[in-house]
Amino acid sequence: MNNDYLEHLKKKRVKVLATIKPVLETFEINDFDYTFDKDTHQETLIIEKTKIGCTLNSIEAIMQEVLGYLFVKKWIPRRSLGSHEDRCIEAITHYWIK
Repeated sequence: MNNDYLEHLKKKRVKVLATIKPVLETFEINDFDYTFDKDTHQETLIIEKTKIGCTLNSIEAIMQEVLGYLFVKKWIPRRSLGSHEDRCIEAITHYWIK
């Protein structure tokens, strides 16, 4: 991995964590990280053991993944989306690493 790109990813990780921390802590979620693989360049958002692929995503796109996680894991279990629930969850979890 190019040293400049590695430095970029290190700085991006700091920005991502600073951005998502207040949102996740509001929901009492303290188990989260943003990692990258030096060999494959794959960037991964990890929230409570759920891995979400975020390679080349902007900070805004990563925040959208955080909000999608909160919707699927915190909001939906207490409510129903009716006949749209399966398709909605499928769309939100598209980049989740199974």
